[in-house]
Amino acid sequence: MQAGAGNATRQATRIQRGNEVNAYEKGQLIDMKRVTEMTTLSRTTLWRMVRQGRFPRPIKISSNRVAWREYDVVDWVQARSEAR
Repeated sequence: MQAGAGNATRQATRIQRGNEVNAYEKGQLIDMKRVTEMTTLSRTTLWRMVRQGRFPRPIKISSNRVAWREYDVVDWVQARSEAR
């Protein structure tokens, strides 16, 4: 993705999602269950792709819990869709 393209993508998503804008703008954190629903990838595949640098790294929330920024996952999904 080109520099600045992420901002344009996020802006387009804000327009499409309407009333969910505030959570998205704040970088809402989402858990593994939501990430697997959004991407249709299995947990194993997600972790493999994170290790390979092909999927955004999660944020460690506590010693046993991680989450992703929603906009990172949305941008990744949109980039994959546009690549088709």
